[in-house]
Amino acid sequence: MGDDQIKNILFPTEDEMGLNSPICPHFGKTPYLTLLKVEDDIIMDLKVFETQGRHAGGHATAAEVVLINDGDVVICGNLGGKAVEILGNGGVQVFSGANGTVSQAFHQWKNEDLKPGSLEPCTEGHH
Repeated sequence: MGDDQIKNILFPTEDEMGLNSPICPHFGKTPYLTLLKVEDDIIMDLKVFETQGRHAGGHATAAEVVLINDGDVVICGNLGGKAVEILGNGGVQVFSGANGTVSQAFHQWKNEDLKPGSLEPCTEGHH
């Protein structure tokens, strides 16, 4: 994306395999979040943690977990309107349409192949 600001980019993932983790197709039900600390489009650090979100019996939504961890960008497959609202109000940029692994989704974002998530929230199920 070209700017030299450090960004915390979070991806909803199915497991704890870092860059090789598959993207979880539903943001609100993701068991893990993979966080990349990126500077000048270069990955400086990587962390993976369990979300323990409300959908998984925890006390915070996945969106709230992103805010707690100072997320700047969320890259995901789909997400619900409530998550879009919470993230947007927290100043987090959302990009949807990602697929494959974290590494693949990161490159999709860098190549500007993803769409802003606030335009097309997931309409499946109840959020």
